[in-house]
Amino acid sequence: MNIKITSIISLTLGILLVASCSVPLLVPTENDASRAQIKWNDENLAALQHGHQLYINKCGKCHYLYRPNKLSDEQWQNKLDKMSLKAKLTIEEKELILRYLITMRDSYVQQEQAKK
Repeated sequence: MNIKITSIISLTLGILLVASCSVPLLVPTENDASRAQIKWNDENLAALQHGHQLYINKCGKCHYLYRPNKLSDEQWQNKLDKMSLKAKLTIEEKELILRYLITMRDSYVQQEQAKK
């Protein structure tokens, strides 16, 4: 086998391995949007879903995506403050991602409690 084909096969296998190890993220629901509206009056399902997609596409483009319940509100805020320049996020995109992460953390906590 020539080196070019071997390299392509190795790269493909590497991508598949990384993809199979990634964390499945919960998609926001109407219940999540209702919970978010307690914190942010202007929050809605479409905005949470947009934040979800931005998190996957902007943050996941460069590194592993953490489940929202892995960090506190303050830790997510600090992380996004640090990473938003590297990810070229607008202020609005950063806020959408932050609201998604903070809102969905509760869904992960509830999911983990239901397993017990």
